[in-house]
Amino acid sequence: MLNRKKLLCYKYLLIALLIFLNSCWDTTPPDNFGGTPKFVTSTEDRISRSFGKGMIHAAGETLGVFMDNIAKSDTIACATDLAYENAYMGLIQEDVFRYSRDKFLSQYLADPDTAGKKYLKIASQVKAVMTCYKRYVFFLVNTDNLGSGVALTDILANSTALKINLGSIDSQTYISAKTITDSHTFTAAPAFSTDAAAVGIQKVVSGEYDAAFLVDDHLSSTLSAIAEDAPVKLIQVYMPEGKKYYQEDGTIYSDDYAFQEKAESTIVDNITVRTLLAVGPLFSDRVLGIFIDYVLDNIGDYSAHTEKWNAVSRIDSKEYIISNPQNCSYRAVCHILGYDELDLFYVDNYFCSGEETSVDHDMATELIWLLSYNLDIDLKEMNTTGSWENSYWIDAGSAKMGIVQDDVYSDLASSETVADTIQIASMKKVAPLNYVYLHCVVNTDAANWGALGGVPATLEGALTGATSANTPIYINAGPKTSGTFYAAMQLIKSYSEETNFENLEIHYSFGEPSDSVAKVASGDYNIAFVVSGLPYYRFYSHDTYSIPANTRIISTGFCDNEIPYPYEEGTILGNGSAVYEDYPYPSGILPDNDITTIRLRSNLVMSSVFDDTYISKYIISIFRKTYYMINPYDPDEISEGYAPDPLWISILMNSYDADDTYFESNYGSYGEDIVGAKEYFARNPFGWSAEAAEYYLSTFSD
Repeated sequence: MLNRKKLLCYKYLLIALLIFLNSCWDTTPPDNFGGTPKFVTSTEDRISRSFGKGMIHAAGETLGVFMDNIAKSDTIACATDLAYENAYMGLIQEDVFRYSRDKFLSQYLADPDTAGKKYLKIASQVKAVMTCYKRYVFFLVNTDNLGSGVALTDILANSTALKINLGSIDSQTYISAKTITDSHTFTAAPAFSTDAAAVGIQKVVSGEYDAAFLVDDHLSSTLSAIAEDAPVKLIQVYMPEGKKYYQEDGTIYSDDYAFQEKAESTIVDNITVRTLLAVGPLFSDRVLGIFIDYVLDNIGDYSAHTEKWNAVSRIDSKEYIISNPQNCSYRAVCHILGYDELDLFYVDNYFCSGEETSVDHDMATELIWLLSYNLDIDLKEMNTTGSWENSYWIDAGSAKMGIVQDDVYSDLASSETVADTIQIASMKKVAPLNYVYLHCVVNTDAANWGALGGVPATLEGALTGATSANTPIYINAGPKTSGTFYAAMQLIKSYSEETNFENLEIHYSFGEPSDSVAKVASGDYNIAFVVSGLPYYRFYSHDTYSIPANTRIISTGFCDNEIPYPYEEGTILGNGSAVYEDYPYPSGILPDNDITTIRLRSNLVMSSVFDDTYISKYIISIFRKTYYMINPYDPDEISEGYAPDPLWISILMNSYDADDTYFESNYGSYGEDIVGAKEYFARNPFGWSAEAAEYYLSTFSD
């Protein structure tokens, strides 16, 4: 008679076989393995080998893929094999993604022509599937050098440059140690060494180094080998507020290590680093849910090899995914969080833009035409209130593409809520579009500013004056489903968090931007915010709408000029002159100084189940269109007053700077500080369509 376990096994095999056949053999590994598919782990220790063995077994039972268990030199080597399609699955550390991006970016900004793309490929192509087990971050200090009462605060405040070992480059220990030390501020910059972790620990014991990091299992054999009378001890490691990249749920028991003073309290809330199950481009995730369920259902059997298996849970994977949705496989996100995936056949053929009179509408018109012409895909424009609404429609399966502001995209990715996690996972970036600017439109009639007695020159002046005069201020922040609302509220929040603004009385409205200027002119609002590409469409000189003489744009920016990612400083008006002729200000109300504000990018995004097989052709067509829109066919046109379309200036494949004579002489100050699509991808490699990422990667050298 068949027992329950065998019946369960047959059930999974049958389901896997049916899906396997139905997906046209999508789970079959490609032919470029050069032999048996590989499962890669970063060490030869018993725990990682055991997890490799369990995952290999589960993949064989559910995916029909049988792998060799291969140990690599370090976690980056594992991630590299996955990214370059030399392995099918593997174990990597959770901090590999951030480290890889930062490592590439530092090389790229130093010398773009020689920066290899290995780290960028890891950051953009490797995806997490679930969490497995945790390693501990140990920080060993020499008490002869530093004193017996030393703590991390003492290390940071030490006025002498300490000698600290981080571990060998690209190792598990180095990646975590570098992330931790980069996040803290030292009084005196330490002299960092990159010896192998075990070697660094021995040099702390001998007194050659003051401290050293080690990422290892809870009961580290490296630390257990230290003599009882060695002048060393382990101290707590933690991250500063605002940079909590890791969990701090580890506990180190004094009794576990002979050298640790038993009188010392147990070290609690210490940093731990997750080990993740990850896949690369070779892996087809069509039946990923069955694989994940099989692993979780068989933990009892796998735990016979190591008790670490008992820590594997859907809950911990859920917690990681919610915090890092852009690093994860879309199907893993949906399955672990208990959501159904969007079905390609039921996603409506809409392209979400913005208001009919907005620059997003102008951009969408061109993008929809390029999509139809190059990929023979016809989408209908859906006019919306802005970026938040666009992301909702894509998540709901009511649109295949849309335009979403960078700050909205970033906020969704970091919100740590289940609903927002699914929302960001359901969207994939295709191309960075134009810069958008936050316009702060104000009424210039003194009577409408009460005790202030006149319009201030900056938003800070308006808020400060309203606070000092105990005068209410009326602000239209735009619809709550718009990108304008989010950017405006982030800006005001930076001031309201200051003590002197705590009693500021603000009356918010959330009206449509289409009537903002009129209501500012009438005195209904003191201030109205609108996010728009340049120029702001309500101030078009060729529009039927004419700007009232009692309104103008004032400078705005974050409190103390600390501009958070992904915002940048942008200039709308310079030295009393409009940058573009489409700002028809009466000369008498133009300020003599620059008008500055914040700017950010709009992104073209698509549903994660949109077929992006030929998306690179579409991306290329966007850049060709850009070139056409900012470069006249006839050079003589330049001498005749040719002006490039400002909407397209920032959509460039490569960056231009002030040294580019042609661009600078013809396009003015807008030749400065433009980050092209290539560099934008280098700075933000997470969350892209797989094919879009491949396209941008192809523009970098190996």
